[in-house]
Amino acid sequence: MKKEEHDKRYPPAGTRRDCLFCLASPTRKRHLIISVGKPCYMALSRRSSDTHHVLIVPVAHETRGSAYLSLESYKEMEDTKENIRSFVRKSLKKDLFVFERAMQTKGGYHCHVQCVPIVPFNGNGRSVEDVMMGRAEQIGFELKEIPDGTTLQEVLEIEEDAKEKEGSSIAIGSGYFYAEVPVGKDGGCKRYVCRMKPRAKSTPQDNNKENNQETDVEKPSASTEKTTEDTKPSSNGNEDKKEEPAITSSENDKTNDKSPPSSSSSSFVATVPLQFGREIVARYVDNPALVEWKECVVSTEEEERMANTFREAFESNDWKS
Repeated sequence: MKKEEHDKRYPPAGTRRDCLFCLASPTRKRHLIISVGKPCYMALSRRSSDTHHVLIVPVAHETRGSAYLSLESYKEMEDTKENIRSFVRKSLKKDLFVFERAMQTKGGYHCHVQCVPIVPFNGNGRSVEDVMMGRAEQIGFELKEIPDGTTLQEVLEIEEDAKEKEGSSIAIGSGYFYAEVPVGKDGGCKRYVCRMKPRAKSTPQDNNKENNQETDVEKPSASTEKTTEDTKPSSNGNEDKKEEPAITSSENDKTNDKSPPSSSSSSFVATVPLQFGREIVARYVDNPALVEWKECVVSTEEEERMANTFREAFESNDWKS
């Protein structure tokens, strides 16, 4: 990709005034903000897949994933996440599904981690972990489990070192998809990550393919998210044995669905579908409409009510005992 084209598609932080996540931006929907810390803030998702679906966002315009934040910012994001998990379990009697798609988009990227409350797995059908792993295999990429006692940063550094020894360069801070899935009844979780494949030297054909991909997530008006008649997601408690067409989040996923699962042991892939996290939630709760953000938009008045309700409950001490 030529430098002029790259700068146009991925503008530097200092030139952006339309970022939906920057507190200083006039496009930031302030009525959705739950709380503001020094390095990070928490806000209700405007395209909520649940009335308590929240985002943890750095105040600064960080263009890489949370794993590459400063120690102070990363610690606050982790602490906030654990507080949300405790709140969800004690007040809502639900589990928490966490995901982060830290990959550049056409409109620019501002780091954010998504926290979605989900109904606890009841032992029937498929767990959210099963849904996520099965769908990743269907699309053709691998999610690697992060061992207990190992941080996400350590995993990324290990993989970067391994790739360097193999003679394949990878840019520090390159993209990844990260997820925390609830397991058991004690509030535990498993962590998974999939790294973005280092980009080889581009060719004219590669540039044409890239230009045809729709990856803008920060500008809803330019979004091309679609729900196809591919596959109806299976319900939380009942797994359909009949093979149904799959829900996909973009036209580009149709090509991915036709590709066989990757046989490589590497967790590096070219990209992960834009709405992969939302799709997993949609499949788990058997509600295809959740994939399409336009189906989840409510009035500003309703957004304010939802944010106020969450804020009051979260700031109370009832769930902290």
